[in-house]
Amino acid sequence: MTSGKQRDSISNVVLIGMPGSGKSTLGLALAQLLDLAFFDCDEYIERREGQTLQQIIDNRGVDEFKKIEKELSFFAPVGGDLRHYRGWIPGPPNSPYKNRFFQLEIRLPLDYPFEPPNVRFLTPIWHPNITPATGEICNDILKISGESKYTWSPGSDIVSVVMNIIAMLGGVFNIQSPLNEVAAREFLKAKSIFEQKAQQWAEEYGKETPEL
Repeated sequence: MTSGKQRDSISNVVLIGMPGSGKSTLGLALAQLLDLAFFDCDEYIERREGQTLQQIIDNRGVDEFKKIEKELSFFAPVGGDLRHYRGWIPGPPNSPYKNRFFQLEIRLPLDYPFEPPNVRFLTPIWHPNITPATGEICNDILKISGESKYTWSPGSDIVSVVMNIIAMLGGVFNIQSPLNEVAAREFLKAKSIFEQKAQQWAEEYGKETPEL
């Protein structure tokens, strides 16, 4: 993981063309920095030559917005701010959350994509890995380190985060580190009680249709 000091220094580095070497040192460095699969540096430089790393990061924000518009139709930036999104996710079928929509808020830190987005539920929801009062979420993709191979990397994006959270509602629980210990105990010891309560909360607080 790149440190804050390193990021500050490289954010002012201007990309300079290095023709004739698709597998150049710069290509390897950028791929490693952004935690991406290796890409052709010549083609990348042709599109980004003369830009600082900070400009590339800003451009990524625009690219992500376009992807969100295409794949997350119920999400939109708040006040046109591409670092602040709100939107709705559906409860997965065959889950206590089915037939309801739940609102999420996503904020991108200044160090994004080197740091994961801050995501929380605005809709109250009964789930072992969500704090009922604040909507805080425990999900590996929102962490920058840990035992799981699914922790955040700069190659991740908002769409993948949202897909992970939907899967979490579908039964991918992390019972070992719950944020709602009561819900976790119910799930382990009296699953039918947990499912009944989760469904009751979904019907009370969830929406039948997204409020756009």
